[in-house]
Amino acid sequence: MTTPPSDQSSFHKLFEPFPFNNALLRKAVVHAINYDAIKSGINKDLTVRYVGPFPKGMEGYDESIEPYKYDPELAKQLLAQAGYPDGNGLPQITYLYYSRDASVALIAQEIQQDLANVGINVNLLGVSFSTYIDKILAGPENVPEMGWTEWYPDYISPDDYVVPFANPDFPPVGWNPAYYSNPAVTELYQKAPYITDAKERIAMYGEITKTMYEDAPYAWLGQFTGYYVFRSNVHGTYNNVVIGSGGGLDYSTIYLTAA
Repeated sequence: MTTPPSDQSSFHKLFEPFPFNNALLRKAVVHAINYDAIKSGINKDLTVRYVGPFPKGMEGYDESIEPYKYDPELAKQLLAQAGYPDGNGLPQITYLYYSRDASVALIAQEIQQDLANVGINVNLLGVSFSTYIDKILAGPENVPEMGWTEWYPDYISPDDYVVPFANPDFPPVGWNPAYYSNPAVTELYQKAPYITDAKERIAMYGEITKTMYEDAPYAWLGQFTGYYVFRSNVHGTYNNVVIGSGGGLDYSTIYLTAA
């Protein structure tokens, strides 16, 4: 059986400090990434493309919005419009990631090469997980300009996907590794959980998605899907999106029948 994807991977770009306070530069980056190379070549098709912050299958996910497309020519155009033709004048960017997972390191290398192809010079900084957390929480003036991000839900609600990525209470108070803040997004996610009309609530989540898509503080790389194999006499397992990587299975109701 497979479980619906819930765990997310992305990479962030610091939203306000130079140089990513330039929206055109942020958009150049998201179109420079070869998402299929990451999805198929590194993640072996165990992830699906999506548009965050909400995962596919969660209330508020907007299927009408296409994930960012890999388009290096568009990325070069946006880079020139941002004031950095062929990357000229753009300082070296540091990309932070933790080195405990081989796939995370491979994704970092893919992003480094993809950005180099359009003229953006990236230095990779692979560190231990504890150092990674320390650096993320160090404040926008001290944290590297770009880096790996992933998220595992704590509870089953759209709220637990938007707040960690858009909360203006920046680290160390909250997560939000891009230090992203937009007053329109903040107002929407603070009001939406209290709206009892489902259509109105979902429309509000849709506005959050559209706004964050345009602001481009994150490049959403993929959602992980869990795959499990059981004998035919195993029953009673069900997907619980807050357990483990890929969603996870809850075994509290498991039972066997005669083989």
